[in-house]
Amino acid sequence: MHFREVVIKTGRCFLLLFPVILLSGWKSDDAIAFNAGKNDQDTLKAFIRNEAIGRGINFGNALEAPNEGEWGLTIKETYIQAVADAGFNSVRLPVCWSAHTGRSSPYNIDPVFVSRVDEVVSWCLSRNLAVIITIHHFNELYNFPDDPLYQNMFFSIWKQLALHYLGTNPEKLFFEVLNEPEVNLTPEKWNLLIPRIIDSIRVYDNDRTLIIDAPDYGAHTSLSKLSIPESEDNLIVSTRYYLPWQFAQQGAWWSDWTDLSLYLGTTWRGTFTERDAMLADVAMIRSWSESNNIPVTIGEWGSIMFADNQSRLDWTNFVRRQFDLNGFSWSYFDFGVVFKAYSNAEERWLTGFAEALTGDSETVSDGRVSDSLRITPAKPSVSDELIARSYFRIPNSCSNTDSVRITRNGSVIKVKAWHTEHIPQSNTETRCADTVNIGRLSPGTYTLIFDSDYIDKVNSIHYSVFDTIDIVISGAVAVNDDYYDTASVYPVPASDYLKVDNIGTACEYEIYDTQGHLLSSGTTGEGFINTASLMNGGYILCINMDGNKVLSKRIIVAR
Repeated sequence: MHFREVVIKTGRCFLLLFPVILLSGWKSDDAIAFNAGKNDQDTLKAFIRNEAIGRGINFGNALEAPNEGEWGLTIKETYIQAVADAGFNSVRLPVCWSAHTGRSSPYNIDPVFVSRVDEVVSWCLSRNLAVIITIHHFNELYNFPDDPLYQNMFFSIWKQLALHYLGTNPEKLFFEVLNEPEVNLTPEKWNLLIPRIIDSIRVYDNDRTLIIDAPDYGAHTSLSKLSIPESEDNLIVSTRYYLPWQFAQQGAWWSDWTDLSLYLGTTWRGTFTERDAMLADVAMIRSWSESNNIPVTIGEWGSIMFADNQSRLDWTNFVRRQFDLNGFSWSYFDFGVVFKAYSNAEERWLTGFAEALTGDSETVSDGRVSDSLRITPAKPSVSDELIARSYFRIPNSCSNTDSVRITRNGSVIKVKAWHTEHIPQSNTETRCADTVNIGRLSPGTYTLIFDSDYIDKVNSIHYSVFDTIDIVISGAVAVNDDYYDTASVYPVPASDYLKVDNIGTACEYEIYDTQGHLLSSGTTGEGFINTASLMNGGYILCINMDGNKVLSKRIIVAR
């Protein structure tokens, strides 16, 4: 093949294309390169358009709900403006089209719903934001992928959308054909369906760049299971990143954890071990992209609002930088509900999040300054009764549930909950306050987590109040990070004993339940800890050496 020098003007800079073409917009000279192949123009088009996606955000739990607003978010034009003003490049719109589509031929989509999607798309495109339209929550297809009814619905939805958006800004409007193939839509069945759905769209629109999700819920570890038709080059592959799961998804009610409090309080410290794990994941994604000459977008990634603020910011900033450095476009999940980066009630970005997602700084901070949470006394000692007070504003009469969690070294040691019995009815914002007695804490550094959900049943609006604050009880001894990072505790799960390596001999140990009750204590001897008296379940192991706490770790006993 012969190569020409080509200069392509993009929104950020000029590209000089030689036999190997480096795309602009990414932060590293080591960014993924476009390699000439069977259809150079279409492949190059996909790489350039992936750059247009750049840094994006999901408006999840809005148009993907059975009815917009039922899951906590109604998209407003001011929200789209906030995204543009913050410096994002794109918006991903999860849409549950199947909930608005007829169940018999010709499977027409409700035109009122189409008009609503059009409205949001126009808000984005008018602000030079790229838009990804998806099919979300097509549960019938996930569960019955071989059923002709749901296959025909699937093909018909994309036929209608392809015709509806034909000629509409192909550089900025993308079709993600199906979000996270799952359940009975196995990798094998998904691979059979992919060429059929691509062909059904290409009959009407041969220019639109399509996005194909990896199988198994979009897992990056399943990229290798994906089979892309040799005849198709104008596409981007999408994957997901919610790792480590215990941190990013802690307390998630959709998880298969029988005890939703199991991982509450898990932090992300940015240790070498934590960073190396993320870098290994990025390397896997990059290797697949380079080997297949297909650009990659991280269609969803984020950390749940139940995690502490600073951990969320540190994780978000680090993960985002790695995506940027490796040339992946991405869409943070989500704007303002469960993995929220934005406060819908206050119409502002959560402190530090805009910088974490779009900034270039190495570190970000929430400042640990709270408008909603106070601790009395401000500088408590081991003898003080600790009082937590939360202050917040909500409109109208809301039902609510509040909770306070106390964590130490990433492990939950106390859970308190209380409920506001009477919130004054008002058409304006009402300042409310709750108080909880935490009691005495042993010396150390803790994180107090306050989270609350309020439902305004009058206006069908969901509010989340979330805040954290650090507590230092005088007399604390810091965790020895060297031991913390190198210690090995096994087997997992344990039966009648635990083995502890790389932590010294004859250390003192304590085992607590998840509520902070001391169950057993002793010395490690030659590195063995007796767990025969413990029932099956989760516990917290603390180890002290020479008066210093060197390990705090969650363990599981199962026989």
